Amino acid sequence: KNCELCISGFFRQQDSDPTSAHVCQPCNCNTAGTVKGNTECAQIGGQCNCKAAVTGRNCSYCLPGWYGLGATNPNGCTSCNCSDQGTVSTSSTGAVSICNHYTGQCQCKLHVTGLSCDHCEFGYWNLSHPDGCIPCNCDPLGSLSSFCEPDGGQCECKPGVGGRQCDSCGRGLYGLRLEGPCAPCNCSHDGTVPGTNCDPYTGQCVCKKHVEGHHCDSCRHGYHTLEQRNSLGCLPCVCDISGTVSEGVCDMKTGQCPCKEGVEGAHCSSCAQNFYNSSLDLERGLSHGCVPCICDPRGTVTGSTCDSTTGQCVCIPSRHGKDCSSCRPGFYLTPDYSMCLECDCHPMGAVQLSCESQNGQCVCAHPSVGGRRCDQCREMFFGFNPGLGR
Repeated sequence: KNCELCISGFFRQQDSDPTSAHVCQPCNCNTAGTVKGNTECAQIGGQCNCKAAVTGRNCSYCLPGWYGLGATNPNGCTSCNCSDQGTVSTSSTGAVSICNHYTGQCQCKLHVTGLSCDHCEFGYWNLSHPDGCIPCNCDPLGSLSSFCEPDGGQCECKPGVGGRQCDSCGRGLYGLRLEGPCAPCNCSHDGTVPGTNCDPYTGQCVCKKHVEGHHCDSCRHGYHTLEQRNSLGCLPCVCDISGTVSEGVCDMKTGQCPCKEGVEGAHCSSCAQNFYNSSLDLERGLSHGCVPCICDPRGTVTGSTCDSTTGQCVCIPSRHGKDCSSCRPGFYLTPDYSMCLECDCHPMGAVQLSCESQNGQCVCAHPSVGGRRCDQCREMFFGFNPGLGR
């Protein structure tokens, strides 16, 4: 009525002169940013009716944290949705994430990528790092590429290679090198300490106490019989010092000690056939070693051997003595030493049934009696009486 108002689509500034001819200005509302595309604005100041995520007098800008003003968007703009971990934080906006008003690109930390800064660049990992993603640092010898898993940083390893950076051999392997992948440890199950792994550089296995070798597959000097159930690996050699060759040790596989001549047994503690222990103190073992049996072949039973403890030969009935070289009482040795003959002394003419061992002469009971058997009269005597023996 008094021409104090602007017509629809126009407004005047707060401090303008209402009586001025050109006091009203067009609203120029951006219909993409106004509610339901409304073109009207406030009579004083000209503020258009903006959508929820739009700002500015004309509703031409997205609010901080929003981008991409569009007429079809009910809110006017789309939320930036920047990653808290991958986006550079600014003190001016506090917790509100900032992105490009037009593209929606968030401001990413170093080596972080994506519209929302939500993943690492290829070759980098650990989005949660305060300075941005860090290099994978995959070992060129052990990895198939320079890329790694973005969350855990695990590189793609060659077969047999382990570790996050593929810089070490997997369990049971060793020797990562330029000319090839890791090699198997091949540790002996019998000689290796359970639960251990070989040296990652040399491949040396962890041997049990009595075991040695690169693969822990040999008994140490002085030990034998490698077994898995033995916590020490091998058994100690138990060789009889007297029966074993000087500085000799047992066989590492069988435990057999190297015996001196005439000695036998796993520990070289027994005399071999046709040998006997000359020691007087048998409880001390072979303190003097074994010596050969010395048996007279003419007085010994054929095929027999001497006693392994005493050396006593097995004599034929007419012989006796340790070596069966002497005739038994009641026998005498023939002149050629080949056999023993029975004395056969006359029961009445001789004092006893035994005779002299070398010539068979019986001991006659009476001076008048003579002859080897004491069954004849001496010279100057006659009439030997068998019943009286004279």
